[in-house]
Amino acid sequence: MSRVALGIVALGLIGAGVGVLLWPGRTGDDLVTGGLLVRSGVVLAAIWLAFPNLQRVQPRNAVIGGALALLAIARPRLLLVGIPAALVLMALLAFNRRRR
Repeated sequence: MSRVALGIVALGLIGAGVGVLLWPGRTGDDLVTGGLLVRSGVVLAAIWLAFPNLQRVQPRNAVIGGALALLAIARPRLLLVGIPAALVLMALLAFNRRRR
């Protein structure tokens, strides 16, 4: 995906989420949907900002980062456990690679 397309999708998600949250007569489900759209858009906007640096990331670290991004969207409180666990996993993978 190109950086321009990623930025457009991020802005679209944030705009749709704000639109759902500001629409009159919303219900509890609308609040969840709007919050999810805004949160997903913010994560994609952060990826858009880091896109030039992400082209140099090793694939295994990209998978771990993607899992953390999904965790941030679904359960933000679990990041308190997820980030240290991801750092330990990346360190173990780096040490395993050097031995070979």
